[in-house]
Amino acid sequence: PITGNGNHFGVMYAGVLFTVAEVLGGILALTTFDQSQFYPLVKDMSIQYKAPAKSNVRAHAEMSDEDIARVESEATQNGKSEYVVEAVVTDAEGTVVATTRATCQLRRHAK
Repeated sequence: PITGNGNHFGVMYAGVLFTVAEVLGGILALTTFDQSQFYPLVKDMSIQYKAPAKSNVRAHAEMSDEDIARVESEATQNGKSEYVVEAVVTDAEGTVVATTRATCQLRRHAK
């Protein structure tokens, strides 16, 4: 929400926009892969600010079935696998306020 997350000139704080998108790499992994076998981490992330966010925001990202199968197979065999999460952050009117690209990694828990 914009309430409590605004900066000194009346738009959403840049760090909040970053965080809204950053959590998606972990959420995708936690909801897609077996948490008892794997855990996610973010290795790298970049953000491009497109427009000021003056309202609540939401972020969207997805993984293809092919990427899911590849990442799970690689992590099972090699102990880890990288995947890229591209997110789009939009405001309440649907305006794109930021885009991100994160390199994430799925790791197998040590046995």
